[in-house]
Amino acid sequence: MINAACEVFGVDKTMIFSNSQERRLSVARGAIVLHAQESGISLEEIAKVLARDGSTISSLKRRFLAKYSHCDVLQQQVKKLREKAHQLADLQA
Repeated sequence: MINAACEVFGVDKTMIFSNSQERRLSVARGAIVLHAQESGISLEEIAKVLARDGSTISSLKRRFLAKYSHCDVLQQQVKKLREKAHQLADLQA
């Protein structure tokens, strides 16, 4: 899922785990959180993987959903993330 997000959003995997608050990284992280939750992963588990606390992940999700609901481009990127994540999962199976 993280690899798929990096590919879709054009970011480096190490940057996803960094403390950078750069907009494109925050958007990529938000998409990861959304897709992870849709896949049944808890916020606590997501926080652990992204090396963040639960309240940070919860705030990130809230901000991301506010943008997501009004942005067609972001909705298309999340759709691509879902597709890419499924493709990568199929390759690993």
